[in-house]
Amino acid sequence: MFDFLRKKSARNKPAALGQNEKKHIRCQYKNKKKCPDDCADCHFSIKLKGDFMMQVEAYDSAAELYEEAVAREPDYADAWAALGRASSLRGDHRRALEAYEEALDIDEVFGEALYGRAVALKDMGSLEEALDAADDVLYYYDYEPCRQLKKEIRGLQAEMTASEAKKLEEKNRLLMKMMHLAAQEGYIQERMPTVADVTAAADVLIPECFMHLTGRKKFTLEAVKSAAVCCFYGGAGLAALWKQRVRDFTVQGIEDNLFAPRGFPCMDEYACELLGVPFESQEGQALRKFSRELSNMALNAIMNQVGAVRMDNAQMEALVKDSMRDVYLVGAGIGLGWDTQFLR
Repeated sequence: MFDFLRKKSARNKPAALGQNEKKHIRCQYKNKKKCPDDCADCHFSIKLKGDFMMQVEAYDSAAELYEEAVAREPDYADAWAALGRASSLRGDHRRALEAYEEALDIDEVFGEALYGRAVALKDMGSLEEALDAADDVLYYYDYEPCRQLKKEIRGLQAEMTASEAKKLEEKNRLLMKMMHLAAQEGYIQERMPTVADVTAAADVLIPECFMHLTGRKKFTLEAVKSAAVCCFYGGAGLAALWKQRVRDFTVQGIEDNLFAPRGFPCMDEYACELLGVPFESQEGQALRKFSRELSNMALNAIMNQVGAVRMDNAQMEALVKDSMRDVYLVGAGIGLGWDTQFLR
């Protein structure tokens, strides 16, 4: 019905949201004569009750009534859109999006549902998709609130970009400090050598470190410091194994090749053996001192962030994992270059 709008400029588009009336069901008894059916079983009557609940801001009750209305009549586009509004106002943005999508499956130019979908996507944080949805509204309608919505979405994108940049800066700060210390000690030069297989293995090795040290992922101060040392030598050891063509970096491979070393009491001694460095030598002692410095740096970085922001268990686990990854990457970088220009 609205195909002709595609050929017109924005100023000739309807300024109000519209719909394809042929695809919307209407009550033939409304304002005309008494309906012969029981109102309790009528989807029109149930939606009307939901509309009343919306007026008194009883959004939970309204959503329940709209759910009942669309269950009785799945092709009731207006009830689907109303369910989207109620769900959005009660904070259930995912259900709001689903409801608007159902309405649009019935009427693809249903302006209220098109606009509601854009708002729901914005509220869910899917900003790129929200912009596309807003463009869908403006494709059919010259709707000023939608232009304002686009400005709001772009503002949120800018805030998110700035926030992500700040997080990345904070995340990289520890690694840069560790690299600077490694360069001062002569273990690396300006850039660390990297190999994708070795660096990707961090996600396998880090949880294994905590499991072997504590029997479970337990983030006590001692466990974190011990895990940091373990991650440093683990990175160096895996790099040495990579150079020896032992490239099974699965959980079982790491278990077999690092956590069950051939007669060595601990991973740091085994990693030194893989690097060709006698554990009790001057170089071995220097490595142990360096690993302890890295573990202290990692622990201090974690404590600073924990003190600044209150964290739940999932956030704490992610923070510890990021710090352990930095320690691991320095160890891996040293291990990859150890037997060439970095051997002292």
